[in-house]
Amino acid sequence: MGPTSTAGDVATLPETSGWAAESLGRSLLLGSLGASGLWQLVMIAAVLVSPDPSESQRLGLIAAHLLLIGLLILVAARRLPLWLAVLLMDGAMVADWGVAQSVNGVLSFATAWMADLTYFAPALLMTGARRWITAAVGIPGVSASMYLMHHDWLHTLVLPSVVTGTAIFVAASRSVPLLRAFASRVDLEVEANDDAARLAASVRAAGIEGAENARLLHDTVINTLAAVASGGGAVRDHAVVRDRCSRDVQTLEALLEADEVVLEGGGLAAILGGLPIDAVRSGAGDVELERALGGSPDVLIAVQGIVREAVQNAVKHAGVDRVHVAVTVEPDRVEVVIRDDGVGFDGRIVPGRGLDSSVFGRAAQAGIGIALDSAPGVGTTVSATIPLAVEQPVGSADFLETMIVLKGRGAWLWAAATAGIGIVLEVVNRFGQFTPAYGMVAVVAVSTLIGWLDVRRNGRLSLVATTMLVFAAPVAFVLALAGVDYGRHEVILWQSIGAGAPLVVLLVHGRTLRPVLTACGLVVAASVACTVIIAQSTPHVAPVIPIGTAPALGILGGWWFFVSVFERVGEQASRAQRAAARSRVEIAEREAATQARGRWRQAGLRRSLVLLQSLASGSVDPTDDPVRTACAEEEAYLRQLTLLDPNIVRLGSPLAAALSAAHERDVELVVRTGDTDVESDATAESLGALLNTVVGSADAGSRIIVSLFSTRGRLRLGIVGGPSELASSRQWQPPSGWSAQHEAYDGLDVLEIVRTARDEEAA
Repeated sequence: MGPTSTAGDVATLPETSGWAAESLGRSLLLGSLGASGLWQLVMIAAVLVSPDPSESQRLGLIAAHLLLIGLLILVAARRLPLWLAVLLMDGAMVADWGVAQSVNGVLSFATAWMADLTYFAPALLMTGARRWITAAVGIPGVSASMYLMHHDWLHTLVLPSVVTGTAIFVAASRSVPLLRAFASRVDLEVEANDDAARLAASVRAAGIEGAENARLLHDTVINTLAAVASGGGAVRDHAVVRDRCSRDVQTLEALLEADEVVLEGGGLAAILGGLPIDAVRSGAGDVELERALGGSPDVLIAVQGIVREAVQNAVKHAGVDRVHVAVTVEPDRVEVVIRDDGVGFDGRIVPGRGLDSSVFGRAAQAGIGIALDSAPGVGTTVSATIPLAVEQPVGSADFLETMIVLKGRGAWLWAAATAGIGIVLEVVNRFGQFTPAYGMVAVVAVSTLIGWLDVRRNGRLSLVATTMLVFAAPVAFVLALAGVDYGRHEVILWQSIGAGAPLVVLLVHGRTLRPVLTACGLVVAASVACTVIIAQSTPHVAPVIPIGTAPALGILGGWWFFVSVFERVGEQASRAQRAAARSRVEIAEREAATQARGRWRQAGLRRSLVLLQSLASGSVDPTDDPVRTACAEEEAYLRQLTLLDPNIVRLGSPLAAALSAAHERDVELVVRTGDTDVESDATAESLGALLNTVVGSADAGSRIIVSLFSTRGRLRLGIVGGPSELASSRQWQPPSGWSAQHEAYDGLDVLEIVRTARDEEAA
């Protein structure tokens, strides 16, 4: 999918390669911007309640934070570079601290949390030089400016600000790559699956196209030539013969032009009307049938072929003048039943002949169920059942699984980072002191660990783990607040974010929203209670506690926003990528089908076409012996062509060309193949050149046998002929990855060409 950033570096995001990475990057951006934007509202509230600024300063700061909200919206809309907005927030922090009079006042405390949110941006959202430059300006640069304005804040705020900012930057820098790495792995797996699906679709489409064309030749041209060659009643009505040959001419012309198989004009009505039997039609008409199968043209082609062959079989064998064709369209399936009241048969299907290939083989390839019911004296019924699939949402399974894993990993990383940063801050800022903040860290760490083990075992939080996390949030809040004597001592060091970790875990891994809402309610209740109690003894401290409650709840809101955006953007990106992948599969199918049809251009069908054109125009008599002999020869040749396995796509055209050349030179070329193709077009071209050389060296009346099979894990091409036919092949060099060996046996030469790599390695 490429990078999410647009021209001009509107939003600086890491390079992405698919829907998972794109969704993660976009969601991190919007989540971070959303949290920073909402905190500007907290800053405005802090400016309003703080006694530090004058009225003019108050208005200026409020205007600055309103402006920042607008700038963040422009960044989210990709109208402004992210690094510029971050630098402007750095400037706003310097202005806020410049106005603040007390390091432990509400304005200083709120600005410190704005700094923490701002320090996340470079680590989460930027790469390259901008990341490091922006972080350097933000962390040491802003702290140095603060020191120049307030020398006495060095130990209470300046150094803690550097420690906090560095810890946040390092933690985010270490955590986010883990999420991005997982997203990239998902995208690589999706891409690999798409490539595999495209390859499989190509092989399947080529096989279907080749098999359908072979069946089409069998059901039309070959049957017509066989009928003329047999003579008798089949050619008594010259008008019927001309009409049938005229339709077969159109079939051959389409194959020679390598056009797509065209649905029979007029649908089943045209097929039934062109056969020498009375077909009684009932049920759904052609329009309704095509509408029901409209999304599957291959299935519609298969249905038409099945009906044609079943009715022709009745014409040839049932001894009746009438067949019944019923079409039923149901919400979940289509049923087509062809029934005659003729002589019937024992129901056994001869492998490789009429019903086996043209009915059962065609149905199997198109996913159609076939039932045959026949017995001597009771007629024959062929029933075709076509299931109508309900379209599933594109990419829903892997999308949901990826969402769950990414959200889960993100929640655990956030909780671990909260505990880790908490320890670092306490050790550095209050070295040697054992404060209640360590209790907050312990509560967060223990509840997170128990929750993680519980989710690993159960997939979701159990009732016990959920209850523990619900109460862990308010307990962590109170312990963190106790670490600063409930806002009365070094409030700037209050780690009020600690309560957010259990809330995030409940949001992501809880079974419902009720536990996280309950935990939020308990945190708010604890905040209100502490505010009321502290206001009675220290009124000027009371506003600090609500401000300090905002980070934990704000983090939860940011996570909720991140998850919502992730799911929305991710689903859109997943659908777009899946649609693109589906389009690539369709293109690959069309290209493969075109390549499969290409063999008929090499197959020497012109002689059959000219013969059918003569019969269609009436310029020759179908009862003349020379005409019947020519039809028999063309029928035999075409049957040999249809025996080429449809899955032999790359080598199919060279084999067809060799058969055509042998047909023209009156050389008997017998080709037998399995279903394994050569690995590349270059190999097919090299082997095709060898076959042309061998056939070109053969005398009229000679016989050459060619076989292509995979044995003992290796593909082998064998050519058996007289010494004169294979003499020229001794100068031929096998393609890369193949070896050749000549042997002579009592007047016959054998050339065996073997692919040296095993089939599964070469494919």
